[in-house]
Amino acid sequence: MKTLVLEIGTEELPLTIFPEILDQMETLFSEYLQQANLTWSKIKIMATPRRLTVMVTGLPEKQTGKEIEVIGPPYKIAFDHDGNPTKAAIGFAQKQGVSVSELTCIETPKGEYVGVKIKESDQPTEEILAKLLPDYILSLSFPKSMRWHEGKIRFSRPIHWILALLDNKIISFTIDGIKSNNITFGHRFSAPEAITISHPDQYISKLKKAFVIVEPEKRRDEIINLANKAAQGIGGRPLLDKELLNWVNFLVEYPVAIAGKFDDAFLELPSPVLITVMKHHQKYLPIQNEKQRLLPGFVAIINTPVVNIKPVQKGLERVLQARLADARFFYEKDLKTPLIDYLPQLKGVIFQADLGSVWEKVQRIQKIASWLAEKIAPEKKEAVIRAALLCKADLITEMVNEFPELQGVMGGIYAQKQGEPAAVVKAIKEHYLPIEAGGVLPQTEEGAILSIADKIDTIVGCFGVGLIPTGTSDPFALRRNSLGILRILHEKAFSLSLFELIDFGIKAYENRFASEIKGQLIEFFKTRLTSLLLEKGYPHPVMEAVLAVFNGHVPSTFAKAHALSEFSQSLHFQPLVIAYKRVHRIITTVISTGPNPALFKEPQERALFEKYLEIKKKINTLLGKKDYYGALNTLVTLKSFIDDFFDHVMVMVEDKELRQNRLALLTQIKELFLQLADLSKIPI
Repeated sequence: MKTLVLEIGTEELPLTIFPEILDQMETLFSEYLQQANLTWSKIKIMATPRRLTVMVTGLPEKQTGKEIEVIGPPYKIAFDHDGNPTKAAIGFAQKQGVSVSELTCIETPKGEYVGVKIKESDQPTEEILAKLLPDYILSLSFPKSMRWHEGKIRFSRPIHWILALLDNKIISFTIDGIKSNNITFGHRFSAPEAITISHPDQYISKLKKAFVIVEPEKRRDEIINLANKAAQGIGGRPLLDKELLNWVNFLVEYPVAIAGKFDDAFLELPSPVLITVMKHHQKYLPIQNEKQRLLPGFVAIINTPVVNIKPVQKGLERVLQARLADARFFYEKDLKTPLIDYLPQLKGVIFQADLGSVWEKVQRIQKIASWLAEKIAPEKKEAVIRAALLCKADLITEMVNEFPELQGVMGGIYAQKQGEPAAVVKAIKEHYLPIEAGGVLPQTEEGAILSIADKIDTIVGCFGVGLIPTGTSDPFALRRNSLGILRILHEKAFSLSLFELIDFGIKAYENRFASEIKGQLIEFFKTRLTSLLLEKGYPHPVMEAVLAVFNGHVPSTFAKAHALSEFSQSLHFQPLVIAYKRVHRIITTVISTGPNPALFKEPQERALFEKYLEIKKKINTLLGKKDYYGALNTLVTLKSFIDDFFDHVMVMVEDKELRQNRLALLTQIKELFLQLADLSKIPI
């Protein structure tokens, strides 16, 4: 078996492509190998700021030739009435390089045709890769790509070299004048010379000797190890933020940790300010003590081994001191103005060109938040309304203008300093949460309510003016906002109809949008709800079954999915699904009126109706208690009555009144099931 290494050497790649590009590289390469009918053992993706690498082990010497079916002329043209081949059959066989006896009759949607199965010749893997690799490289997609010099191709950054090696053989191809070879390059400053790779097995070790740790996982582990040691020298430990670690990891090829200090006086600044300055602007790791309080120190991960650390350390400290001095100036200046006094300036800040100013958005948020509070927590309505009024005021402050990452956070800090109630402070801080998929949710009801109000206003407004997410384009983060709303509704168990929320969101815009956006919004949320249910591990048919009867209540949808998933392991599940499908298949239109017992002729239809009445009350009681598993278990008692009904009662009789009465009975049975799920979505 053979090993391939493909390295794309570039100028420094932007942080924004990591780590997503790694998953894309692996998925795309496996697709290309499958299409080429090549097997493999393992695909390993590696990357640094200057290179993207694919290493594949277990590749065969040759492709396994595919057997393809070639369709020829219609059978009745290829053979006469006596079964003798005509010129058409003989010519087709000769063209395919087979004898007439190897031709077969193949059934197609258009009728019977002559065909033959031919096995493609096995191609050497080396030849396949020579065509596959350049296509693969040019198929990689990035948020932003560029052209350079006089070239015609686009890539995230200019490509400088391509290493392509299958065992000890170079896979030869050219992309935009760059010819592949077995040459790579070490660290830009510490080992810039060309390095010859004779076999893929040498790739990782030779680069390490040239000050390049090419495996992201090992480089990350080294960063953590170095940062811990450096922080210990200051008497603390580094704040190992996942996002920051990812940034630092893809900023360096050979990490070197340097600990530094800053003036103790800066610790008077709020911790989020200190962390933001170090994390977002300097890419430094903050240092904290065992009580998780910040210390006046940091760890910087640099990309170059240095002999004399002191000058570098002083430079790092000097830059941070200047940034912290700016932050202190902004903080002290902002505190001189109450948040409420910033509000008039929001009229000059555009939320979106067609949706007006941020001040107009604040007024809508207040309306929605007040309505939500009345439904969810009436006793907290006053705090919610106050928080809604102040939640965007910090957008005018100097601190948020300089450090946009702190919006909401600074609003809460300033509100606290200015004597606002704790509930208001917390709601302002939390109303942007979650800020990422799977991120932390608001902890307080006030924060959760304000978060929902802010997000639904953005979603409804953007849909109203046609800013609907397409492909990778989602500038207002509507997908993330919708997921945030769904997660809050689910995890906070808010008894609130999503349909009502959408209605009120539209109403807050004074009904300026066309009525059809409600349907679009419901489908948009259902798509996100689909993702959440699948992420929770519920089987796809279970997800489809509960969403088919989605009534707008998110917590109950998750509870139904859980109950149905659990019940699917029961011995009663499959028989119940089969029984329901018998009902489902015959009820194609809803009969709005109930059955008339006086019209029952067969004992089985009366027995089914009486059983229906008996368990309907039980099921409604169980549904009221949200005991969906118990409700499903109760439905099982209908199964034998449904079977008896269909075994002894003809539904589609000529007597229209009798037929409609029986359909009305089955409609009620179906609607009883549909309070839980549409079991017709379950394959049996």
